Amino acid sequence: MLAFLSLVSCCVLLVTVGGWAAYSFINGKVNRIDLGLSDGGSSGVGVANYLLVGTDSRAGTGGEYGDVEGQRSDTTILAHLDKDGTTTMISFPRDMYVTIPEYTDTNGKRHASTKDKFNAAISSGGPPLLVRTIESLTGMQVDHYISMDLQGFKKITDAIG
Repeated sequence: MLAFLSLVSCCVLLVTVGGWAAYSFINGKVNRIDLGLSDGGSSGVGVANYLLVGTDSRAGTGGEYGDVEGQRSDTTILAHLDKDGTTTMISFPRDMYVTIPEYTDTNGKRHASTKDKFNAAISSGGPPLLVRTIESLTGMQVDHYISMDLQGFKKITDAIG
């Protein structure tokens, strides 16, 4: 009986360590950027808002898709996951005319809020300005930002076939 319990304990330990190692490996492959937006709060207990963005960024492709500077948000979807298990998503048209909040660019120059196409937010101020624009449009806090560029889209389509 003691040998059986020892064997079960070893199996549980191996499965636990193996699961943790697999999770750590996969989690380490995710590129993360700090948008510097979080005030420490969240949308609520059991609630999360995800901003899903598909950009036309060509960074790191060596000109494979042409030489276009910067990035524009071709697809922007806000997904609200509620504590009751429902998910609500809204897509924002890239050419929608919106108020883009004031921001300071990477050179330290301050820009006043302006009316422009929705697409101009990420093009002008990167992901942080896009998130702030979404938050000002919806009144909802964005908890997570997920982005895919052209290279990522190509890898997914190639994997699917």
